[in-house]
Amino acid sequence: AIAPSGRHKQGHITEDEMQIRFGDRIYAQYIRDISQTSAAKVLRGRVAIGSLAVSDPPPMPTEGVHALVQIEKLDADGWTQILDATWGLQETPGHPERKLLLASAESTAVSNLYLPDQVVLRTPLLTFYNRNIELLVADGVRKGRLWSFSVTARQINGKVEYLQSAANGPGSIKARLSQLIIGPENVEEVSNYVQKTANPQTLPYLDIDAREVELLGYNLDHIVLRASNHAKPRPANAALEDETVIASAQNAWYIHELKASLPHGNLKGSGVWAIAGSGAGNHSTLQPHDLAKRFVSLHLQMETDNFGDVLTHLGQTGLATGGTGHMAGTIRWSGSPAVPDLETLDGNLKVEMRNGNITKIDPG
Repeated sequence: AIAPSGRHKQGHITEDEMQIRFGDRIYAQYIRDISQTSAAKVLRGRVAIGSLAVSDPPPMPTEGVHALVQIEKLDADGWTQILDATWGLQETPGHPERKLLLASAESTAVSNLYLPDQVVLRTPLLTFYNRNIELLVADGVRKGRLWSFSVTARQINGKVEYLQSAANGPGSIKARLSQLIIGPENVEEVSNYVQKTANPQTLPYLDIDAREVELLGYNLDHIVLRASNHAKPRPANAALEDETVIASAQNAWYIHELKASLPHGNLKGSGVWAIAGSGAGNHSTLQPHDLAKRFVSLHLQMETDNFGDVLTHLGQTGLATGGTGHMAGTIRWSGSPAVPDLETLDGNLKVEMRNGNITKIDPG
């Protein structure tokens, strides 16, 4: 419903009010400037999603658009697809290999006017990139396609930035977390998502720095993961960029930096998940036989002052006691990084340990 809001100038209506309602699930109200004949301009607005939010919507702000989302279960992946459509998709003349591109700046600006620039989100269950986040409370601010959130949930606590892709790409994620819990169900969700990913390049850009991490019941002091589909890494803490609209290597996802700190040990690594025979400049469409060419290559280094305690911490008890030294090498297997394929696992590791004992050796 659209109705004049009552403001006039020289006998002409200059503002109107737009209201949108879908039952008791979605409500939106906008005050718009209609003094220009080209397009209405949103001056301020409010949006409520979920029956609880619709029954008590946020107050109308003095400027911008504020939203309250209070829903029993929120599928962020589905909403991302809806939001992607607001920027439009079109073919790129002269570049048949790039089928998706930003819509015109004018249409983008018009779409942005109706989207919230401040969001309060409350939900018992959020699904995002096939990962469940429980008991979530988040406050977010949007600037263009960049969303910045303060997040509190059962599994996560900290600051998260998400840059929505302008061309239906995977987007970019930066997180600085004071707590992160990754349980078996989360690992299974991520593993299934990665295994179903045909092209490594379609995984999102990640810049993750988390402390007090619980991974499958193991406590880690600190984890860092930086990965993208660019062979040359960007500096840590760099502003997010849209991976789909800048030059990149094809069919590869690079793990630029992997760090993990745990009691008595530090692990560092880097590597790549790629398709053999696919390099930069190869824009050909992937075929089913290309899936058999996917491989993971990782270079790993570990330093420890008590190798036995590291193994015990990781659930491998009784293998060694004590031990100071380091391990380094490169390993490779076919498939995806979600589940190492032991049948194709290959590589070389050099282990140097002193002042400890191997308590049991099983050549099998």
